[in-house]
Order: sequence, then structure tokens, then C-alpha cells
Amino acid sequence: MKNQVIFRRLLKGIGLPLVCVWPGAIILWLVVWIAVLKWIGVSGSLGPMPIGIWLAVFTGLAYFNTEPAFDLAMQTGVSRQRVFGDLMLIWSGCTILTAVILGLWSLIAPMPHLLIQDLGYHGSENFVVLATNVLLVLLSLMVAALVGILARIASMKVTDDNRWWLWLGLILVFFWLSLSNRSVQATRWLAQIYWVWPLIVAVALCGLLIFLHHQFQVIEPRN
Repeated sequence: MKNQVIFRRLLKGIGLPLVCVWPGAIILWLVVWIAVLKWIGVSGSLGPMPIGIWLAVFTGLAYFNTEPAFDLAMQTGVSRQRVFGDLMLIWSGCTILTAVILGLWSLIAPMPHLLIQDLGYHGSENFVVLATNVLLVLLSLMVAALVGILARIASMKVTDDNRWWLWLGLILVFFWLSLSNRSVQATRWLAQIYWVWPLIVAVALCGLLIFLHHQFQVIEPRN
């Protein structure tokens, strides 16, 4: 019974907001494009929805829902292994659901859009490349959720006074990776070998899973 309470709370805190965000995001995206195409008079086709929005949503939802569920589990005697398993199960389901909706949206929008193209790939779009892009999207969404969990665990290990240093460091690293010429060149070079990026993200995913599984066994609740 206690395990089911934790699972339902996680599902309500993660799945429900994600399901509610989708209609709002689609409506907003349609309104933006209608405004651009009709009111301003710019000719063009309906554009794709950036996956970066959903990477940010996944990270944010993971960050704000991890600690409350963990604290409740510790208070009710639910095993750490069970909480971690519930988190991975829910995020796996949300990842598949989001990837499917993104895929359906790409069929509706006349303008093709691939995540691997954002990374610098300029080759042909054959079946293998499309399948690789789907795998990259799935892995990237899951990694985004794990990054949110990792950030929450990191914030649990530092005091409230020092927590802003953690976020400042993460923001600086993000901007450095985004703006560094070497980083951009390396990203584009790796993207030309279309199967490299899914491999890199898969390795990162495995590393995060192992690390987070260990952290769930040793982290202590703050309350």
C-alpha cells in the first residue's frame, strides 16, 4: 500500500503536469505560427516544435518531484530501491509518450526537423538516419530527466546558503559549452557520423543510472 502511494504521488507530480503542458504548448505554438503567417504576412509553413522545450520540462519536473517523494518514502519505510525503480519507470513512460507525440507533430508540420540536424548533421535523411534520430530523442529526454534528479540530489547535499553557487556553476558550464567555438566545432564534427551522438548519449545515460542508483542508497533526507 505504501509503495502504491509513492508511485501515485510520483505519477501525479510528473505525468499529470506533463500531460497538461502538451495541449498548452501545441496551442501556443499554433497561435504563434498563425500570428506570424497571417497577421504579419510572412509566408512559410508550420514550423517544428523545438525539443529543447521538452528537455527543459523534463529536467524541471524531475528536479521538483524527486526530493518530496524520497522524503515521503523514508518517512513511511518504503525501500530506496523501490523509489528509484518507480522514478525510472515513470520517466521511461513519459519519455516514450513525449517521443511519440513529437513524432506525430513532425508528421503534421510540413517542415522536417531532426534533433541530429540541430547538432550539425547535414547529410541525407534516409531510414537509418531517421531511426537514429528517434533513438537520440528518446535517450536525450531520459538523460534530461536524470540530470534533473542529479541536480536535486546535489542540492540536497549542500546547505541552503551554498546552493546558489551550485546553480551558478551549472549555468556557467552550460553557457560555456553552448558558446565555445571548440565545443560547437566538435559537436558538428561528431554529428556528421550520425550514429556517434546516440552512442555518446547512451553512455551518459548508463553512467547517470549507475551513479544515481548508488546515490539513492547513501543519500539522507534533509527533513
